[in-house]
Amino acid sequence: MKLVREYIEFERGKSPQSSMGIGIKAQIEKYLGEEHDQSINNIGVLEDILEDSNLDRETREKWTKYILSQGYDFDENEYYELRQQGIDVLDNIPELDKEYNGIKLRKRGDTYTIKFDWLDFSTFFGDNDHQAFFQDVLSGDGWKYFEDNSYKTYSREEIESFIVDNDIDEEPLIEKFEEYGGKDVEEMWEQIYDKDIEDFEDIRNALQVAAANTTASAEEGESWKGLKKSIENWYDLGEPKYLEKEDIYEARISKQGAERIMDFYYNAEEPIKHTEPEYYMADWDPATFQTELENQLENI
Repeated sequence: MKLVREYIEFERGKSPQSSMGIGIKAQIEKYLGEEHDQSINNIGVLEDILEDSNLDRETREKWTKYILSQGYDFDENEYYELRQQGIDVLDNIPELDKEYNGIKLRKRGDTYTIKFDWLDFSTFFGDNDHQAFFQDVLSGDGWKYFEDNSYKTYSREEIESFIVDNDIDEEPLIEKFEEYGGKDVEEMWEQIYDKDIEDFEDIRNALQVAAANTTASAEEGESWKGLKKSIENWYDLGEPKYLEKEDIYEARISKQGAERIMDFYYNAEEPIKHTEPEYYMADWDPATFQTELENQLENI
């Protein structure tokens, strides 16, 4: 095997091109053709260079950076080798427009942006046991994970004060109270919560379920916000902007954030760090409670 230096040496004081009559692309092409029966444009060529023990580190790095600068589409094995050998991938790619599990990463100069739907990040948490949870919550379909958390019994005082303080329309409740035989509206709450009056048990249950469902909805919302915050922090995202025409979000992302997306996509490394809280500090939403109350009253 010829010494590698035959391909890269040049006379002192002269450029490689004038000394050898060839540029770096031709150097690489000549070496690859003779030693690997490869061409610089072929798939897998970067891996051949990175793993070639006959090339010294300086040459491997120089040739690799040149190939990257030409827009070479590396695969996961090549990306792994690049990272293992300490070669900065993004610094050597002039431009990038590539999709990673739905996330569209773009590089122009030193500026990185992504276009995404929050659901796209569900695969980047790296926790296969809870993959469905991340996917459902980020898609707004995580109700089933929280409805069982609403086992608490809500007191008359909690429900009544919430209704009064938030100007909840009591008319549907009054109508149902009167339908069930209630006479004195001013005594409505006293009678509904008088457990000796069995006639109003269905109404009591409707109020309980409305409160429980409102809690579940609030906890689902808190979980969604927590996941979103973890995503923003992990990838160092700027303020996301919603692009209505494309029905997608766009945000600036740091170089480290871009590398983390690529690291996970190619090698399942650097998953999003997130811990779901044991308890949620979630406030009831008046509009949700109003809807839930009306629905439950209609069902009895």
